[in-house]
Amino acid sequence: MPMHNIDAWYDAWKVQPTDKLYLAPDQRVKIW
Repeated sequence: MPMHNIDAWYDAWKVQPTDKLYLAPDQRVKIW
């Protein structure tokens, strides 16, 4: 699973909505 689907990744790398790697929470894959 790509890291941009993990919420903690956004906190660790301070990814913001203006960044290219940002994926909106409603578009992230949730497995559990």
